[in-house]
Amino acid sequence: MYDYSGSGLHELQTNHLALAYERDIIPAFQSGGAGLCSTLDDYAKFAGMLMNGGSYNGRRIMSHAG
Repeated sequence: MYDYSGSGLHELQTNHLALAYERDIIPAFQSGGAGLCSTLDDYAKFAGMLMNGGSYNGRRIMSHAG
Protein backbone atom coordinates (compact mmCIF):
# COMPACT_ATOMS: atom_id res chain seq x y z
CA MET A 1 0.00 0.00 0.00
CA TYR A 2 1.26 3.45 -0.87
CA ASP A 3 0.54 6.98 0.33
CA TYR A 4 1.22 10.32 -1.31
CA SER A 5 2.92 13.18 0.47
CA GLY A 6 4.59 16.37 -0.72
CA SER A 7 7.74 14.38 -1.47
CA GLY A 8 5.90 11.82 -3.63
CA LEU A 9 4.73 8.24 -3.15
CA HIS A 10 6.06 6.14 -0.31
CA GLU A 11 5.28 2.62 0.79
CA LEU A 12 3.33 2.28 4.05
CA GLN A 13 4.64 -0.21 6.59
CA THR A 14 2.10 -2.69 7.91
CA ASN A 15 1.71 -3.90 11.48
CA HIS A 16 1.21 -7.48 12.66
CA LEU A 17 -2.45 -7.30 11.56
CA ALA A 18 -1.43 -6.28 8.02
CA LEU A 19 -2.92 -2.82 8.61
CA ALA A 20 -1.04 0.20 7.31
CA TYR A 21 -1.32 3.40 9.29
CA GLU A 22 0.88 6.46 9.38
CA ARG A 23 0.87 8.12 12.80
CA ASP A 24 2.82 11.28 12.06
CA ILE A 25 0.16 13.50 13.60
CA ILE A 26 0.39 14.85 17.13
CA PRO A 27 -0.93 13.58 19.42
CA ALA A 28 -0.40 10.08 18.08
CA PHE A 29 -2.64 7.46 19.65
CA GLN A 30 -3.81 3.92 19.04
CA SER A 31 -7.10 3.17 17.33
CA GLY A 32 -9.98 2.88 19.77
CA GLY A 33 -11.10 -0.18 17.81
CA ALA A 34 -8.01 -2.13 18.85
CA GLY A 35 -7.06 -2.64 15.22
CA LEU A 36 -10.52 -3.65 14.05
CA CYS A 37 -11.61 -2.11 10.79
CA SER A 38 -15.01 -2.35 9.17
CA THR A 39 -17.43 -0.66 6.81
CA LEU A 40 -20.24 1.68 7.76
CA ASP A 41 -22.77 -0.92 6.54
CA ASP A 42 -21.30 -3.61 8.80
CA TYR A 43 -21.22 -1.22 11.75
CA ALA A 44 -24.88 -0.33 11.13
CA LYS A 45 -25.74 -4.06 11.21
CA PHE A 46 -23.77 -4.48 14.43
CA ALA A 47 -25.46 -1.47 16.05
CA GLY A 48 -28.87 -2.78 14.93
CA MET A 49 -28.06 -6.14 16.49
CA LEU A 50 -27.21 -4.40 19.78
CA MET A 51 -30.47 -2.41 19.63
CA ASN A 52 -32.38 -5.67 19.10
CA GLY A 53 -30.99 -7.17 22.28
CA GLY A 54 -28.38 -9.30 20.51
CA SER A 55 -30.49 -10.60 17.60
CA TYR A 56 -29.94 -9.95 13.91
CA ASN A 57 -32.31 -11.14 11.17
CA GLY A 58 -34.14 -13.28 13.72
CA ARG A 59 -31.00 -15.07 14.89
CA ARG A 60 -29.47 -14.77 18.33
CA ILE A 61 -25.87 -13.50 18.00
CA MET A 62 -25.18 -12.32 21.56
CA SER A 63 -26.79 -13.30 24.84
CA HIS A 64 -28.46 -10.66 26.98
CA ALA A 65 -25.64 -11.16 29.50
CA GLY A 66 -23.04 -10.39 26.80
